[in-house]
Amino acid sequence: MKDFFSPYITEEDVLAFSVKQVVNDTDKPGLEALAVNNLDDQEYDPVQGNATSDLERPTESFGSKWGKFQVMPGYQGKAKLLLWEHNLLSEAFISVMACPGIECKKQLLMSLLNPLNKIWTQSEWDEEYMSYTYRLSGLLCDDQFMKTVHLLVKSFEEIKGSKIEHSTGTQEKCSPTSIANYQHSSTFLQLMLTLLLRILHFIHMAWTDQSAYDLPEIIRRAKLMSTMEIFTFLPETNSLPDNDGVDAIRVDAIGTRLREIRETGYNVIGLCANVGRSFFELDSSLFIHALVADISFMEFDHLGKFIELTFIPLVRCCPRECWDKWVLLLLESLFFYCERNFRYAWLSLIHEGRAKVPDFFGDLYGPEDKLKKLEVELVLKFTRSVSLLLRVLASKELNSGLPDLNCPKSDLKSISSSSLMGYLLLHNCFGRFSMYLFGCLVDHQATMEALPFFHALIRLAVATDDERLKQFILNEMLPTIVRFSDRSPQSGISRLRSELSSSNEVSSMDDVVCLGQEIYKVYLHNQVTMTNGEM
Repeated sequence: MKDFFSPYITEEDVLAFSVKQVVNDTDKPGLEALAVNNLDDQEYDPVQGNATSDLERPTESFGSKWGKFQVMPGYQGKAKLLLWEHNLLSEAFISVMACPGIECKKQLLMSLLNPLNKIWTQSEWDEEYMSYTYRLSGLLCDDQFMKTVHLLVKSFEEIKGSKIEHSTGTQEKCSPTSIANYQHSSTFLQLMLTLLLRILHFIHMAWTDQSAYDLPEIIRRAKLMSTMEIFTFLPETNSLPDNDGVDAIRVDAIGTRLREIRETGYNVIGLCANVGRSFFELDSSLFIHALVADISFMEFDHLGKFIELTFIPLVRCCPRECWDKWVLLLLESLFFYCERNFRYAWLSLIHEGRAKVPDFFGDLYGPEDKLKKLEVELVLKFTRSVSLLLRVLASKELNSGLPDLNCPKSDLKSISSSSLMGYLLLHNCFGRFSMYLFGCLVDHQATMEALPFFHALIRLAVATDDERLKQFILNEMLPTIVRFSDRSPQSGISRLRSELSSSNEVSSMDDVVCLGQEIYKVYLHNQVTMTNGEM
């Protein structure tokens, strides 16, 4: 056993001493008092096991005065001490989460989350690690920090997953009421999500334009798509670029952590949305801004996962009275991104053979023909993610008030009270409609996902007699459907579709033909009848 009175103590020593003591003393009355008594406004000191002064204390008070312990020599200066403390608190949270029966100790977990959040707001932390892109490497290249953050975010996923519902702890059993209170604690949700969004923003910053010049080579390599990721698109590709002296094992470890922190974080937010109203009762202005702040420089692959893991659960679970605060603001940013970048990707892909938006593919590598295939696959994957979201927006559950084709005329405002589609159209959330948003029906899988959205648009156009919708349906949707069956080799759409042909082609063609027939029946047939009647 380590001598805890030795001159220096590592983080592992501290945790072995403090967390084990906390867990072993879970039945002692003092623990709950420790967790409850003003810890939300104080710093939790894992070494002493009690509250100390807050994080705004002067730098000189960070001297080697940790009880009988001295801080490791490498952690000198307030920013470095904040990093040491962040690692310590994160490890404590992870250790507490790993203890059987500790799920009931929400106050203890909150007392750890609160100082973790405070660390990210300190001016010294921001100046040292976040103020400029090149300073991100101070954290990105710190293996201990990245490892603890990775495990911390994974523990958030466990909290919102099955761990609480299926606790097998032996030290103490949670009553159904305490479990429900824990899961639906708005304070806990706010602390956890605030910290998570700060971590995600830190990860996203590694993909800003400036990062290509400011970050070290090992981080630039770690940001590349892994061999496994590329293999999911192109099975015949199995090689990475030359290492050029870069530690391949460490590059892979950093890349894996970056990817898993990001995707696990997205999933945690989606799981939180499923909790119910407690999530949507949080301050939406803070969370929505944090959610959409980094969308503008996200790569297609990242944003596609963000849509599937976060946007879709949030939209599906959002109560009607919260659409204005959550769904509207969230989707406006997404569709602005799609209108600006996604539209041009399809436009150039169809007419020039390459999706000329390299900034949104990441740093791809390999022979020219492989790069072209990979670009197409990335555009297709993102198109399918967007189409999946559009299918959810048009779902019956969110559009109970969507009128049938033969219903009396109405207006968007009255329809919007019980139809998400009507609500989004009323507030011009989609921006300028374009068939490029749907990949011009090139991909059969994306087309099948988007069909309910098209049908909903037609029903809204007929019910409201909305001129903008009518023009889109007649001038863009219908011509695209007509070109859908065009087998001319000169057609860029036809060429791409033939390259991407699949077993779903026949069924999707039939459904698209039915969509065209519906448009004809509703608009063109009526116009012909009226013209003949007048003649």
